[in-house]
Amino acid sequence: RCACSAWRCRTYINMMNENIRDAHATGRNPWEFEFVRNLPSSAQFNDSQPMVVMASPGMLQQGLSRELFELWCSDRRNGLVMPGYSVVGTLANHLLSEPKEIQTSGGDWVAVNLTITYVSFSAHSDFTQTSEFISATRPRHVIHVHGGEEEMKRLARALAKQYNPKEVEFLTPQNCQPVQLRFPGEKIARVVGSLAEEEPSDGAPLEALLLLKENK
Repeated sequence: RCACSAWRCRTYINMMNENIRDAHATGRNPWEFEFVRNLPSSAQFNDSQPMVVMASPGMLQQGLSRELFELWCSDRRNGLVMPGYSVVGTLANHLLSEPKEIQTSGGDWVAVNLTITYVSFSAHSDFTQTSEFISATRPRHVIHVHGGEEEMKRLARALAKQYNPKEVEFLTPQNCQPVQLRFPGEKIARVVGSLAEEEPSDGAPLEALLLLKENK
């Protein structure tokens, strides 16, 4: 991730501050940090000394983060910090219940002795921002996705209390669950004959023959 961030900074060097632009212009590399290094692969990894590793993916299903967790999870001296939510069914979500052991990718069972810390972090809008957006746009339907199931349901219930259910519908579907939305629209019809002699009252039943022109 450090290498990726450095690549972005070099690409958008014109948006950096003056010191960074000057260093780049004179051939000095401002992205060579004293204590931050990129890890190309786990084969080049040496964990003989204390360190902090930022590894992906955050769900710990596979990849470098899963490899390191399985390697370190049995040692009480180690710790895991998980920022943001985790999807139900993933190892990251399972770890929130602090299990005593987990099954590795190879099928073996290993003890989980390290400390596990969850940090609530999200780059998305919070309750206040979401409520203000709904109030400004007045959508007919609001579908909650990309979040923890319980958190989404709690947010939907809190938002639903502020709006008339006939005006705004809040939905929290499961993954891959289809959602059907109804969009009632008004249709204008021209009337002739006795039906047009008096203005009908609101809600009163009418008897007439409806003709469609060009399927409209």
